[in-house]
Amino acid sequence: MRIRRVGPGSKWALMMALTLVSVPLVAACSGARTRPPGPAHSPTSSPTAVIPDACSKHPASLEAGSRVPPADLASIDFLSPSIGVGVTLSSVMCTLHKSAVGGVQLGSEPYPTRLAITRTGGGLWTVEGGPLPRSLLTNFVTSLAFSSATTGWVAADGHLASTSDGGRLWKLVNLGGSVAKVARSSSVVLALTQPVTSRGHWTLWSAPATGGSWRPGAAPPIPAVDGFSASALGPAPETAVVAVTQASPSGLQSSLVVTADSGATWSARTDPCQARLWIGGPLIAATSSNDLVSLCIGSAAAGSNTKGLYISQNAGRTWSPKALLTNLASPDLTGLPHTEATALAAPSSSDLWIATTNGLVGSGDGGQSWFNVANVNPQGATFPVFSFVGSLDEWLLAPGTGLWHTTNGRQWTTVGG
Repeated sequence: MRIRRVGPGSKWALMMALTLVSVPLVAACSGARTRPPGPAHSPTSSPTAVIPDACSKHPASLEAGSRVPPADLASIDFLSPSIGVGVTLSSVMCTLHKSAVGGVQLGSEPYPTRLAITRTGGGLWTVEGGPLPRSLLTNFVTSLAFSSATTGWVAADGHLASTSDGGRLWKLVNLGGSVAKVARSSSVVLALTQPVTSRGHWTLWSAPATGGSWRPGAAPPIPAVDGFSASALGPAPETAVVAVTQASPSGLQSSLVVTADSGATWSARTDPCQARLWIGGPLIAATSSNDLVSLCIGSAAAGSNTKGLYISQNAGRTWSPKALLTNLASPDLTGLPHTEATALAAPSSSDLWIATTNGLVGSGDGGQSWFNVANVNPQGATFPVFSFVGSLDEWLLAPGTGLWHTTNGRQWTTVGG
């Protein structure tokens, strides 16, 4: 679950506001992420090695039937242990060899954005359908929600598009706001929109998973102001959690609301991240309408940050701390990672996963203890994506890096090279 901005320029507005109220500021707002591959980075020195160029070798177009590696996917949604749906990145990282003495420069180049399907559990991905709408041509694919290999929705950079024929035709869906997330269950698809102005409001929309008209729910009691937000949809069919953090004259203030009826009614809850003045936006997961998980983010240093994991078993009425990392200078006995957390997943109330910039940790006891997973390194991927079918088949995609899979909740293996 990812942290999202609310309103234009909110990241810098919040940074300035935090400075004015004398609240400690996390580097890069502790969880405000930049988009993966963008403009060329600074050259790295390699005065003697001659490295072949990797730019201009990616296809200019991807026709139906073309194969793509998992690393070229921006997001995934698995429907079964064998069938999964993905969307390709709109740009990929590459290297430009300047000269034998000039070193190598990293950059990016356009990549065709298409729907890709796997029927082999992620080992082989094949392009199906035509191009996505231009407004969705971005590496910032928020989420996918597919009820079958032919019917589904893609949310990207605030826009939503749907297909009912495997991506041959796409239709833009206008829900009157910026789409923060889309998710599905066996019978319902939920889309959460966030306000684009101070007069707008958050809305949870629902539609039949087989396709059909969208219906809005009631406006939740949270402010429509600049700030940072986190949200979780499902997997319970009608469950949503939204948290918004913003600056005020007295410091950071946060609001958290939950619904179990597709947004018809909302209940305000206490945000556990307010308890210890965690200063970054949370990562949130919901395993049922009652079981919620919140990972609060604190101060940062050298690619690491303090953090605390809180569990609720009564729909957010009360929260219990399960693991706290409050000092980066000392080891954490619970096993929480020091490195920056980038994604949180909860396939069940006992099985939890935290992806970091260069690793993966898991818990099999609801967050009381954690173990490191060998051979999984997202290599700095900004928006890693979890997808799972029950609590046995689980995948982790690091866009631009690779795909991993587990069937036992312990050992993860690389899928598709």
